[in-house]
Amino acid sequence: MNFLDLLGIEFMKVKRSKIVPLIFIAPLLVVASGVAALSRYFTPEYLGAWPAMFIQSALVYA
Repeated sequence: MNFLDLLGIEFMKVKRSKIVPLIFIAPLLVVASGVAALSRYFTPEYLGAWPAMFIQSALVYA
């Protein structure tokens, strides 16, 4: 077996394990939580909107 055969086998295992859709769920949750919280952060009396959104997305992603 050469390297390309082994690489093909590994890609086949990844495709059959259905892990790829699971990888894309976390970034979608981060975007959804940021969009849901936009009205809370962008008010005249709230000055630190971007750092708060970054912290919230980091917590959701973790």
